[in-house]
Amino acid sequence: MKLTFCEKYGFDESKRHGRLAAIGLGEDELALVDQVQRHVIEPKREQIISQFFRVLRLDDEVNRVFARGFRQERLENFLENYLLSMGVEFNQAKYFEQRLRMGIAHINAGVNLVVFQVAYRMLQQLLIDAVPSEAKNEVLLRAFILKITTLDLIIATEVYQKYQTALKSEAQNEALSRGSLRKVLNEDQVSELLLTGLQQSTSESPGCIAVGRIDELEKVENVYGKETVDLVRQGVISRLLATLRPGDGVGLVAGQGFLFVLSHTNLEIAVEISKRLMACISDHPVSADKMTIPVTISLVLVAVDPGVEHKLHIQQLEQKLTNIQAKGINQLEILNGVVGR
Repeated sequence: MKLTFCEKYGFDESKRHGRLAAIGLGEDELALVDQVQRHVIEPKREQIISQFFRVLRLDDEVNRVFARGFRQERLENFLENYLLSMGVEFNQAKYFEQRLRMGIAHINAGVNLVVFQVAYRMLQQLLIDAVPSEAKNEVLLRAFILKITTLDLIIATEVYQKYQTALKSEAQNEALSRGSLRKVLNEDQVSELLLTGLQQSTSESPGCIAVGRIDELEKVENVYGKETVDLVRQGVISRLLATLRPGDGVGLVAGQGFLFVLSHTNLEIAVEISKRLMACISDHPVSADKMTIPVTISLVLVAVDPGVEHKLHIQQLEQKLTNIQAKGINQLEILNGVVGR
């Protein structure tokens, strides 16, 4: 049975209670959640979100995250959902589960921990300043916002280090095992993956595929050795699996290559996912044999024609990939047309 994030990262009941006690959050403050929602979030969330992103976009590093394909509209929706759930049943395991998810989402987006903390502090202040001075419990509401946002920040920050450690320890067992679409498939399983992943594609809900490969793998092997290269590949595979959406798949092709199947996905979204996959590798060097090794991948992406039988020309895509890798590292090429008969 799949572990919850709380189970995976050690947030059992004792630890959850310990975090609440350290911050000074008691069950008597649950009643303040509704007041914060009524006096702050509901009337002022649009203003808070607008101010947050206006200041956030002044930061060069933040803009580099956006440049990798993250659309502000989606992140605004993410922030709105966060605000609407802020503090709701904060003494329950599901609240910690949501906040752990938030930290992991930022890791997968390639957000630097310091940038995350600075942005969160800014959001915290916007919320505190939004408490109306005429509110009956103004002081209590400001104090509660400080406590609950501190709790959220601590949970998300704590998972940054634990998540990276977990990725490394799970790389071999998780990434190289066989079974579901969320695990790496060998060449014999690629055809089945394509059939199950793409046969239901339609013009309204198409699919895309991408072929990828680690850049300059021979150079990495010459510098660090073959055994280290194997660990690097495992680390890369683990990162890719953690970043893909449920329902997407990744298979091994031609030994060193990866085939990604993005079901029910148009080309615009597929480009965004591809950039995210590349960023999750380039922004986080792989740890292997007590060394930190910078790695990048390059991808060739193409839409699938739902009106034809899907017989993929993998060799053609791999040749395109070889061509773009000759131009440099961390390359993405979007092919014109579609892959069909």
